[in-house]
Amino acid sequence: MKVPHVIFLYQSQIAELIRQSVIIIWDEISMTHKHIFEAVDRSFQDIMKLDKPFGGKIIIFGGDFRQILPVIKRGGRCDIVNSTLKRSYLWSHIVPLRLCINMRLLQFQEANDYLINNKYSQFLLRVGEGCETFDGSRDKIKIPQDCCIASNDIEDLIAFVYDIDKDNSSFNRTSFAQNAILTPKNVDVDSINIKLINKIPGDLITYISADETITEDEATFYPTEFLNSLSISGLPPHKPLLKVGVPIILMNLNSASGLNNGTKLIITSLLPNIIEAEFVSGSFLSTKVLIPRISLIPTDSGLPFSFKRRQFPVRPAFVMTINKAQGQTYMWLCLEFVLLIN
Repeated sequence: MKVPHVIFLYQSQIAELIRQSVIIIWDEISMTHKHIFEAVDRSFQDIMKLDKPFGGKIIIFGGDFRQILPVIKRGGRCDIVNSTLKRSYLWSHIVPLRLCINMRLLQFQEANDYLINNKYSQFLLRVGEGCETFDGSRDKIKIPQDCCIASNDIEDLIAFVYDIDKDNSSFNRTSFAQNAILTPKNVDVDSINIKLINKIPGDLITYISADETITEDEATFYPTEFLNSLSISGLPPHKPLLKVGVPIILMNLNSASGLNNGTKLIITSLLPNIIEAEFVSGSFLSTKVLIPRISLIPTDSGLPFSFKRRQFPVRPAFVMTINKAQGQTYMWLCLEFVLLIN
């Protein structure tokens, strides 16, 4: 079964594109499991017919190992560290280069803005290096006072980040695209997203997914109602609640038109079979696109069976998990701690 797959890969258009490539850039490597790099290495060697790392191709990796590492379900610290690229046999072939200029700071023209953001940047570096300790413990850090709000009310946090009055009398839609609330857990993401969606004027639209097991034999044991109740990371919800003007983030979708996993858009129209949205950043800024329903199959659900969900591959993006926000740029990043939720 493996031989036809190798022949198909060797003769594919992607293989030909790899052969013609001079340099390949791979970003956010800190979040990627080492097995993926090793699989790509073997594939490149097969395509190039050359027994060298990545088939002799020059690859530029980008990432910061002080940030989020690969997610290992039910794994401890040792399991997570051991899954990184630094623990792969490929690391000995990589030449590390340290970047010393913070390019994001250079965008601030005003001296005061530069000093404030440089101070925050240095604080993040100290946290990443384990130098920002509290009470002598490396497991605790003290958040600077100017990074906190003097309230434990989630409504105050929402008003601060998105410039929304508590009486919903005014909205700053630009802030929907530029700002975000981050939280560690998906359950908190869903609950706060609903709070914000209810504040937006307009009709609430619900799209119901079509769920079914991969094999007909399993359909008897796992009815549709049970599949509808499943909430799995990486899959859109069974009944997403959306409105025009709500920011959304794409899931498990990649295309040449810029619709890639993690892309943030704002909804401009909600139709029965299509969602119309526009880009809020990047080279496709303000470009409108159409998002269809697609069938998604979770690869690592932890369930004893396989099923597929046909749904729009989107989630509301007022609030995101810390992992999902990795690599994105916002004006305000408000870490929402459990204290604010409980």
